[in-house]
Amino acid sequence: MGMPELQTRAVYTPQEFAERIRRSVRTLQRWAANGTLIPARYPSGRPYYTDDHIDKLPRRAEDT
Repeated sequence: MGMPELQTRAVYTPQEFAERIRRSVRTLQRWAANGTLIPARYPSGRPYYTDDHIDKLPRRAEDT
């Protein structure tokens, strides 16, 4: 009986995520403030994003 496969999930800082989606960190902050895209948070309160957030992106930046 083998070990179960562990699924790893990419975790991005706001800067890394902004670069990945070709938006600014300020845009991510604005989206978080207005509820468009809420980052996950570490226990320390620092925000982070995962690939799951990509599915939650607004379709058009003008919609925010």
